[in-house]
Amino acid sequence: MTKTFFVDLVSEVDDRRYQGNFTTKKLTIGDMLKMGTEMAQMTGGLSYNPLTGRGLPYGQSIMAEMIAHCTVALVQSPEWFSEPTKLTDIALLEAVYKEVDAFEASFRRATTTDDEQGGAGDSGESSHSESGENHSSTQSAERSVNSDQAMVGEKVPVVTQIG
Repeated sequence: MTKTFFVDLVSEVDDRRYQGNFTTKKLTIGDMLKMGTEMAQMTGGLSYNPLTGRGLPYGQSIMAEMIAHCTVALVQSPEWFSEPTKLTDIALLEAVYKEVDAFEASFRRATTTDDEQGGAGDSGESSHSESGENHSSTQSAERSVNSDQAMVGEKVPVVTQIG
């Protein structure tokens, strides 16, 4: 599956007009792995830690994610976007990324109120695969409240990473 979109922006940084057609594809699992690899290469393996505010600066982390996503997902782009790391106006990257990300997001299920409260995948619903197997995406409220979780008949304390 692909989507083609057109971008037409005048950069406030260099007062140049950027136009062109882009075609993005639906990412595979392999593409998502490649995206992570591309991000790691761009950032030297560093990442931003939102709990501590340490590591790679947040803005750079976001730029690396946008560039990696576009690099992997785009199957066609204008010449001016062939090397997005050489762009001088972040608004150009943001405009393209917004379209690429919106297309990918269209394949994800909508977030429900339960998901927002319990986290993604904790909606308490079960899904059925094409083979008819039941796959539960529920996590009991008792497990999130209790500090011990049953694990193969044993009680194992939950470990929380600090720092």
